[in-house]
Amino acid sequence: MRRFAIAGLLGAFAACSSAPSSPAGESPSGRELVVRLLPAEQVELDGRAMTFESFVYELRVACRAAAGDPSRRPWLRVLAPREQRTGDEELARKVRRAAYDAGVQHIELAMEGA
Repeated sequence: MRRFAIAGLLGAFAACSSAPSSPAGESPSGRELVVRLLPAEQVELDGRAMTFESFVYELRVACRAAAGDPSRRPWLRVLAPREQRTGDEELARKVRRAAYDAGVQHIELAMEGA
């Protein structure tokens, strides 16, 4: 059951994420923002826990600050928990949608501890 849940979360991201814009094995240019999915509609952005709404605001500010300079454009590394919790898949979709709406063009999903 757990494998199917993790596969579902990965599938949700794979279906809607962009193709890597850099050669295999290399990180894209720009500023990496690390996002961890937390319980209760919360995320951790670069080590700071916050509500989803605060995350959206911080993301928009980062994207606006990089406007006109692709080398500064942020990209996301989303860390999902190994043990999927209720609501993780929906929160992952919301994070992805908010990121694309803000102007992020590259998102990577990884399992915590991998």
